[in-house]
Amino acid sequence: MANARYVFLDGIRGVAALLVLTRHTDAFWNFEIYRGYLAVDLFFVLSGFVIASAYDRRLRDGQLTKSGFMLVRLIRLYPMYLLSLVLAMLAWSLSATPTPMLAGSLWVASAMTAFFLPTPPHRDSILFPLNGPYWSLFFELIANLGYAVCHRVLSNRVLVWILSFAALVLARMAVRMGGLDDGYSFTAESLLIGLTRAVFGIAMGVLLFRNGARVSNWVERLGSPWLAFLVVCGVMLSPDMGRLNVVVDLAAVCLLFPLAVLSMSRDSATRFDRGLLALGAASYPMYVLHAPVGELVQHLAPTMITTFAPYSGVVFVALFVPLAVWLERRIDVPLRRSLTGRLIGRTPLQRA
Repeated sequence: MANARYVFLDGIRGVAALLVLTRHTDAFWNFEIYRGYLAVDLFFVLSGFVIASAYDRRLRDGQLTKSGFMLVRLIRLYPMYLLSLVLAMLAWSLSATPTPMLAGSLWVASAMTAFFLPTPPHRDSILFPLNGPYWSLFFELIANLGYAVCHRVLSNRVLVWILSFAALVLARMAVRMGGLDDGYSFTAESLLIGLTRAVFGIAMGVLLFRNGARVSNWVERLGSPWLAFLVVCGVMLSPDMGRLNVVVDLAAVCLLFPLAVLSMSRDSATRFDRGLLALGAASYPMYVLHAPVGELVQHLAPTMITTFAPYSGVVFVALFVPLAVWLERRIDVPLRRSLTGRLIGRTPLQRA
C-alpha cells in the first residue's frame, strides 16, 4: 500500500481545491457553494494518509529525524506559498479599499506570514488577512509537528483516544456554532476548532493508512471508488440545511470522509487517470494561489467579472487549472527537488 499511486485521492483533492476556490472568488460566480468549507477537513484526512504513507516507517526506523521531517514538510509547502504571498502583497497594494488592519502594516503582516505565523489580532480578526486560506496550513504544520514529536507513542490505541477526544470537541463546537465553518479567526473558539479540525483529520488519515491492509476485504464492500468520489462531491456541494448542518458536518468529517478515503485509496485503474492526476497536481497551487490571483483579475476587469458571472468563473477555472498544473510540474517540483537535494538528500516528493 505504501507504494501505491492514489489516483482517486489525487482527483478528489483537486475537486476539493476547486470548491474552496469558488468560496473565495464569489464575484466570478454570483452564487455560493455553502458546504465547500468541508473541503479543508477532507484535505486534512488526505494529508495524514499520504504523510503516513511516505514517512511513518522512516520515522519509526530512524531513517528520518523529527527535524528532517519538518524540513521536508516546509520544503513541500514553501515554493508555492512564497509565490502566493508575493501575489497577495501585490493584490493588496492595488486594492482600492485595502484591509484596515494592513494600512501601514503590510510589511509586518508579510514578515509574519512568510514564517507561517498569523498576523496579531486586529479589527478584521482574520488570522491571515493577506491570504485567508493560509489558516489551514498554519494548523496543519502544528499537527505535523505533533505527529513528528510524538511519533514513537502514536500507537493505534493512542490515535483512537486522540480521535475520540477531538471528535467530542468538534461535536461540542459544532452544536454551539451551527456547523464546522470556522478556524480562521482570532478568537478562542475559532482557534480551538481550527486546531481540532487539523488534529482530527491528520490523526484519522494516519490511522486509516496504518490499518488499510487489515480492512482491505471489508473496504471492497464499499463499492467502486467512483461511488465514494461522487458521494463526497455531493456532500460538499450540498446546500444550507439549517439545524441539520451540525449533523451533516459531523457525519461527513467523522464517518463519510474516512470511509471514502479508504475506498478511494484502492489501486483501481480508470480511463480518467490522467485527468485525476492532473487535478491532484493542480490542487495545492490552486489552494494557495486562487485568492490573490482572483483579486488581481478582479482589479484588471471588475465590471466584466461581475457582469458575466458565472461564465467569468468558468473561464477563470479553465485558465487557472492548467496554469496550476504547469506551476506544479515546471516550477514547484523542480524547486522542491533542488531544495531537498541540498538540505536533506534523496527524499521522495509527495503531494501530502
